[in-house]
Amino acid sequence: MGLKSKLTLGRKMALGRQFYFVPHRVQNRFCDKAARLAVLCQLFGRSHSEEDVGARLVKLLGLWRRRVRSFAAGGLILPPAERFKLLNCCCSMAWMRAVEKDSDCRLPRPPSPLPCRRSRVCPFCYAAGVAAHYDKLSAWLDRQSGSVRLLRFSSLGVLPDVPDFWELFAEQHQLVNREVRELDAEAALVRITAAPAPSGAGVGAWAVRRSALVVVPRGAAGVGALLRGNDNKSRRKLVGLVGAVDRYPVGLLRSDRTGDVLRFLSARVRAVKTLGAWYGPVETVSRRFKGSAQPL
Repeated sequence: MGLKSKLTLGRKMALGRQFYFVPHRVQNRFCDKAARLAVLCQLFGRSHSEEDVGARLVKLLGLWRRRVRSFAAGGLILPPAERFKLLNCCCSMAWMRAVEKDSDCRLPRPPSPLPCRRSRVCPFCYAAGVAAHYDKLSAWLDRQSGSVRLLRFSSLGVLPDVPDFWELFAEQHQLVNREVRELDAEAALVRITAAPAPSGAGVGAWAVRRSALVVVPRGAAGVGALLRGNDNKSRRKLVGLVGAVDRYPVGLLRSDRTGDVLRFLSARVRAVKTLGAWYGPVETVSRRFKGSAQPL
C-alpha cells in the first residue's frame, strides 16, 4: 500500500467511516462450516449454496453495523479508530473484498477486514472463536489411539434482570462441573451465554444457556457420538457437535434493549487483568488444552 493509500486510510479511520464489503470466496473447511453452523444458521437458518452464504454474510454485516450504531446512540463512547474497526469487522466465514464507493476518498488497494476482537458480541469474532475450538478438538482427536465418544448436553434458564457476567459465568461453570462429575466424564468444551429473552419470557428477562461437550469414558458403550481421527465422517460429526455447543446468542445482536446489552457487556474483566472489556473468559476448560487457551 502506497503513501497515498495509507493517508486516505488514516482519514477514514479518523472519521470512523465504513467500507463496503462483498463476499469474494466462501471457505469450506470443516472449521468454517462449524462457525457458520454456530452463527449464520442461528440467525438465518441452514443454507448449502455459496451464493446464499455470501448474501447472508452481507446481511449479517448490516445487522452488526446497526448494533454498533445503537451502542453509540445508547451512550457508548468509541474513539474513531475503535469505531472504524467495529464497523469494518467481517473477518471470518468467507473471504471478503472491500469496495470503495466514496469519490473523494478512493483507495487503490482497499484493506482486508480486521478483527475487532469483541468476541462476546461481534458475530464475526465469535465465529472465529468457534473455528478455533473446532481446530483444537480436531487436532486432539487426531492424536487419539482408537475411537472416542463425545456427548453433548445443554440447559436453558431465565433470569429476571440483566446478570453480572462474571458471577453468572462462575455459577454456571459450577453447575457444568457438577453435571460432568455425575457422568464420570471429562469436559472438552464448555460455552456459557446470556442474551435478552424473547418478549414472552417477561419484561427485562434474560435467557441463559450453558452447553458442554464431554469425553465419555471408554466403558460407556452406546453413549454419545463415536468419532475416530483422520475420518471425514467423524469430522462432519464434530462440526455438528461444536456448532451446537458454540451457538451464538442471537439476542445480543437483535434485541432492541440496547441499554441492557451494554450493561451486560461492560462487565470488567476480573479473571485476566491484561484483557480489556467485552472479552469473554477462556471457555475451553479441559486439561488437554492447557497452555493453548485464547480469549473468545
